[in-house]
Amino acid sequence: MSERGALAGLRVVELGSGIAAPYAGWLLAALGADVVKVEPPGIGDPLRRQGPLAASGSSGLFEYLNANKRSVALDVRDGPELDRLLTRADLLVEDLGPGGLAVAGYPDPRLDELNPALVRVRLSDFGQDGPFRDVPATGFTLQAMAGWVAPRTRPDSVPVQVGGDLQEYVAGVFSAVAALTALRAAGRTGRGVVADVSKLEAAHSALPPPTLYAHTLRKLGWGSVSAQHRPLDVVACKDGWVGINMLTAQQWEDMCLLFGMPEFIDEWAALKQGGPRLGEFAAKAAEWLERHTADEVIELCQAFRVPSIPVSNGATMPRLPQWQERPFFHTGASRGGDVLTPGFPWRLSGTPVGVRRPAPLLGEHTGEVAAEPPVRARWIAGAGPPPGEPPLAGLKVVDLASFWAGSYLTCYLGAMGADVVKVESVQRPDGFRYGKTFRELGEDWYERSDVWQGTNLNKRDVTLDLNSERGRELLRRLLADADMLVENYSARVVEAFGFGFDAVHELNPRLVMVRLPGFGLEGPWRDNVGFGHAFEQGGGLAWMTGHPELPPATPGGYADPVVGMHGAVAALAALAHRDRTGEGQLVEVPQIEVVACTGGGQVIEHSLTGAVPMRRGNADPRALDQGVYRTTDGWVAVTLRGEAERDALGGDDLAAWCARRTSAEAAGALRAAGVPVAALPAPESYLTHPQLVERRYFTPLTHPVTGRVEFPGWPMRYSTGPQEHHRSPAPTLGQDNAAILTGRLGLDADELAELERQQVIGTRPKGLGASAKETGR
Repeated sequence: MSERGALAGLRVVELGSGIAAPYAGWLLAALGADVVKVEPPGIGDPLRRQGPLAASGSSGLFEYLNANKRSVALDVRDGPELDRLLTRADLLVEDLGPGGLAVAGYPDPRLDELNPALVRVRLSDFGQDGPFRDVPATGFTLQAMAGWVAPRTRPDSVPVQVGGDLQEYVAGVFSAVAALTALRAAGRTGRGVVADVSKLEAAHSALPPPTLYAHTLRKLGWGSVSAQHRPLDVVACKDGWVGINMLTAQQWEDMCLLFGMPEFIDEWAALKQGGPRLGEFAAKAAEWLERHTADEVIELCQAFRVPSIPVSNGATMPRLPQWQERPFFHTGASRGGDVLTPGFPWRLSGTPVGVRRPAPLLGEHTGEVAAEPPVRARWIAGAGPPPGEPPLAGLKVVDLASFWAGSYLTCYLGAMGADVVKVESVQRPDGFRYGKTFRELGEDWYERSDVWQGTNLNKRDVTLDLNSERGRELLRRLLADADMLVENYSARVVEAFGFGFDAVHELNPRLVMVRLPGFGLEGPWRDNVGFGHAFEQGGGLAWMTGHPELPPATPGGYADPVVGMHGAVAALAALAHRDRTGEGQLVEVPQIEVVACTGGGQVIEHSLTGAVPMRRGNADPRALDQGVYRTTDGWVAVTLRGEAERDALGGDDLAAWCARRTSAEAAGALRAAGVPVAALPAPESYLTHPQLVERRYFTPLTHPVTGRVEFPGWPMRYSTGPQEHHRSPAPTLGQDNAAILTGRLGLDADELAELERQQVIGTRPKGLGASAKETGR
């Protein structure tokens, strides 16, 4: 075990402020990188002054996001000192805006001259190019442009943002992934790679892909995507708020039986569409809930394998039973020990993460850094890909993930060149195949979920019945020469199959095993079921989303891709460590703890003030005015940052001004006046958004069953490629059985036929009856 961290020796210069870029730096620093934060002398990162303040004089949020870093007070125009820093660095993370570093005197040719091996991550609102490159934006208008500002709880409610600055953390984690990918790409040539990261595209990438569901509905002639009612979801019980979440029709049936309401078992689809019995259902459910405490509701729901969890806030999150027995929140990031902050989003068995130093005072390490020698050995993330190949070419990944979070991680690895083999079975295919698809599409409807396809691009697929010894033996052979295993079952499942970390480490000591359990590998909630909605409720995001006079609102599925990308950061770091030392390790990524890292600002505020931060609808205390306003044909989201921007209205009331115009007219006029604004888009319009089109965010792929579909890409573009976001369409079930079992494991045709006869392998799910349960309709 190394105490230095998976990224020990990596030198990072951070030229960023606020949340997004510092969060990227925080993730890298937690993994052992030496992150030097460059701040303006006498001023520092403006986040230092954004209250509430800790005893150190900096804000609690600043202390959280800047633990394990060193601070240098330096004007970026002070050439010699910044030259010295950049010459010694392996990686630069900056958010100075398109061309901002060049304006400060550091265009690419000068950076190449100073340090040709320097990897650069450039984070900006829209990316470094495109027609929206210089358009004014705020986090709120970026959310709106990406479809995050939407009705919640009811389709007819006022659209509302996702609370808690989640979009900033999303941009930060994608930037960290981009950094480690670019470092690996640079490993063979020694030439620096530039990663261009767009906040708008990051927000799109974290959104449950509405363009894909819209494509499915168009094929059926059923119209466009529309908001649905959520029977239950966040509900009041005897002593508080709980989340009750159904992803499958089986969970819905079980919930109806638990509540003593079997008459609603066949009503799920109708209730989600606001059917005539919705009020009756809500009244009966409320009557049952009034008789039960939150603990009772959760215990009963979990017994039926229905995901349920307390809706937690800044005061209650640290007191959840799971975190009472599995320490997560801590005060180590604070210089005065007075700030309670979230812990880290992962646990690594061989290179533990932790607080090595509290957040720095402004310029605390200026002299120390200046005294360091000007020359140092280059840090290598790994051997790097062969010339002309994508960054992760040559890596072998075995994918046991299902549904979204783990599958999204492996989708990215495959896009970057890894050979990802997805393992399913005909007895139990990935349940996400049955999501957002319908039997009306044909007898192969289980291959026609565009949403499933969107998280399983860039992979090959093999079916193995892991309940059979033969299936387990074949999986062991796949793992014997693999670089990585990814799984996100509940904690007990892989151990039951015999593939816990100790077993796979003995089989292949170089293997990196990435596990994404819902609640962690130990603790009282270890075996609880959960998915994205539940983690958003327990991890604080639901509490901060919605209007203050209304119940908390579940954001609605953003957790899964966010968890997947946090997993990618740790996985790439663990691979870099493995390549330098030969040591594989276990990477544990508890999904609720990832979400708590992105929603933990309310815990910090409560620890300093004793008050429970409250959701604020679309308002932002940093803005003069912010909200959504009706137009003649929809809504626009507007942020007025000061009186000068209000003057663009000609003295008119903003609501009245918008109400006389179409969304396009209002957005165009305000944008021309320099006001951050976005028309709330329909999902179909994403495909034609000028910025996304110019930057080729969507990638068309042709699937053997569903034909040509445009899939969302990634929010980062690399100067060395790949030029396309995705390499191949999603596989059909068992599509690559022969190629993998013969080509990689050496089986012959007779052995394949026998495996199929025994149903160890196959290409069609077993037990597809007439019930609609599999579709989750």
